[in-house]
Amino acid sequence: MTNEDYVSYELAKLLKEKELSENTICKYAGPNGASEKWYDDYRERMLRFDWGEGYLFEPLSEPHDQYEIWGDTIPAPTYQEAMNSLRKKYSLHITIEPYITAEGVMYAYKIYKLEQYKVSSLKSKAGFESNESACEDAIKHCLENLI
Repeated sequence: MTNEDYVSYELAKLLKEKELSENTICKYAGPNGASEKWYDDYRERMLRFDWGEGYLFEPLSEPHDQYEIWGDTIPAPTYQEAMNSLRKKYSLHITIEPYITAEGVMYAYKIYKLEQYKVSSLKSKAGFESNESACEDAIKHCLENLI
């Protein structure tokens, strides 16, 4: 099974601030924390877990009829969902490219602005050790400098 990679808590807050967070399946607990509650039929009792700021609520693998999250939450999109929002709303396209060095595989990103009949290269940066860190930095650059 493939695991999804979600943006960091700090980037999720920035996406929400810029109104680029859509309804997502996963959410982070907000600054005041949040609680996860559900009724456990097997034990016939309510289970409650309190989580601090930045805790990632992922979808439950088992269906629960009475499941709720209480408190402040921040949408936690995947990297793909965040890049898709930038593409749809601002025509900002991000590409991630691997390359080989003496130390091993590294990653670089490029940001393009697509206009009616023109593609402009806005930013490129290399030297990331993972695809996710390149995505994170590219999305953050777009949110802080290009919007």
